[in-house]
Amino acid sequence: MSIRRFLPLLLLGAIVMAPLSAAAQPSRPRFDRALNEARGKGQSRVGGVIIKVRKGARASLARELRRLGVAVGEHAGIEALSANLTAAQLDTLCGAGSTIGCSADAEVSASTQYQLVRLLPPAPLNTALASMGWAPQTTAGTGVTVAIIDSGIHPTPSLAGRIVEFVDFTGDVPTLTAPRDDYGHGTHVAGLIAAQQKSTDAAMQGAAPGARLVGLRVLDGQGRGRTSAVISAIEYATTHRVRLGIGIINLSLGHPIFESAADDPLVQAVEAASRAGIIVVVSAGNVGANSDGAVGYAGITSPGNAPSALTVGALNHRGTSARGDDRVPVYSSRGPSWYDGLAKPDIMAPGHQLLSELSPGAGLPSTYPSLVQAGPSGRAYLKLSGTSMAAGVATGVVAVMKQQFPALTPVMAKAVLQYTALSLSDDAGAPYDVMTQGMGAINASGALALLGSAIPALPIGTTTTMAIAPDVLTVSTTTALTADGGLVAPATAPIAVPSCGVSGCTTVIAGQTYDWAARIVWGQNIVWGESVFAQLSQGWLNNIVWGENIVWGENIVWGENIVWGENIVWGENIVWGENIVWGENIVWGENIVWGENIVWGESVRPGDGRARLGGRR
Repeated sequence: MSIRRFLPLLLLGAIVMAPLSAAAQPSRPRFDRALNEARGKGQSRVGGVIIKVRKGARASLARELRRLGVAVGEHAGIEALSANLTAAQLDTLCGAGSTIGCSADAEVSASTQYQLVRLLPPAPLNTALASMGWAPQTTAGTGVTVAIIDSGIHPTPSLAGRIVEFVDFTGDVPTLTAPRDDYGHGTHVAGLIAAQQKSTDAAMQGAAPGARLVGLRVLDGQGRGRTSAVISAIEYATTHRVRLGIGIINLSLGHPIFESAADDPLVQAVEAASRAGIIVVVSAGNVGANSDGAVGYAGITSPGNAPSALTVGALNHRGTSARGDDRVPVYSSRGPSWYDGLAKPDIMAPGHQLLSELSPGAGLPSTYPSLVQAGPSGRAYLKLSGTSMAAGVATGVVAVMKQQFPALTPVMAKAVLQYTALSLSDDAGAPYDVMTQGMGAINASGALALLGSAIPALPIGTTTTMAIAPDVLTVSTTTALTADGGLVAPATAPIAVPSCGVSGCTTVIAGQTYDWAARIVWGQNIVWGESVFAQLSQGWLNNIVWGENIVWGENIVWGENIVWGENIVWGENIVWGENIVWGENIVWGENIVWGENIVWGESVRPGDGRARLGGRR
């Protein structure tokens, strides 16, 4: 290397080392698994990188990189930069004292299965909504804005007029532009959330047809994008949440997990949005089985491993309103999350062979014309399967919950949906384990009943505690300031909940009675027992650390630890990452392989665990 070529690295090194004290020494390079693999190939250019910097160093490092001719993206919300780097630049930057580490600017893709299906005539009723105890309502979701971070939104007749803003992040700079969708995935998801159909096409009505939409395009015409674009879109939604009224973000996309959630920049962007009060609904991923169809565990994709996210797996409702025939399709990713071992998914929602809005001429319907189907009105729709669709349905339900209770927080939304969920069973009648179904199938009717009964209209600033007992909900309020500065005295009000009796809470769907899960998963633990206490105040979110370090009050009744508890039924096929630290009382399945080897079915297949987890979307 000539001195002329080497000089920029020396200058860059001087800049990035500057924040170190005299006694401090630069740490060795810190890379995620994808970057380590790229470096191991000996290539001179590694491509897209997300550089995680120490507080106060981002602006100066960005200026220096630009001075050296490197195009840089800034992500202030997570103190990071994104750039295309050479191998030498990567080593210099990621080993510097002003940086924390580097992650691959990984390709993200939609969480959708493009399988050929036998198209049946649309059902006369919206069975996906009916299976959740919910009927199409034209005003559902009114007053709520959902940001859809995807391939875009085509302004179809059922969506046009409610797309309040559209920003394209697929170019060099974000561009405010007219709504479009060259792929078709985002339009399909938007329809599941908020399509307002005519009565003849009621079967394709969205869960929250009154909701407003913000389209943030991050996937191109082939359904691919970069992690940095998704992070920029999340930060845009967070920054403009007040102006646009954004209360929910939908992320029906992801990439394989390359590092722990605490180090994953995409996860950290989700966590920052959650701290700002936005409910982030994420698809679990479609990595539930290998190419032979053998079910495996730990296929959750990022950012589905974000602790605060509502991570949604797919269920096949088989086109019926009844819940007894619902099954978990093999492609839906199972937990636990790679590296951290967190329990995911959180809940399940209908996501198999769902008809929704079609973007004319887009990549999906053009590539898979057999998935295009006419509705009763003659309009063309697209039938897709995947956890993307499930996340769309769940997002619509959350929008209706947010409409009913505007103070709904990410913590509250997850707690209510998990507590009211309905358990799913396999063909033999055995309940699926928690890593397959989370707390169970989403129960829109039960969730809305719980919110509507337990949460009276409270003044601004009121701290509310809700105690959920088998037959009653007790709502207690502390002294709080009202909007005009007045005081509200403490009060306790027992409120009977519809469908809750001495034996527990139930929901009736299609003439059948189903029990609520009546338990909640936090990180690696199940919270249950006679009472579950949840702080429902707006400020509670800021006091909760998801995962292993949650600090609870004295009244919490803890259940078994679900990662190695006695009541979890593990299948024979378990996939573990190499960095999970387990406790002493572990109940193992029959086939466990440590390190990078993955167990699929009865056989062990050595090799690259990351590639296999990400190989089927």
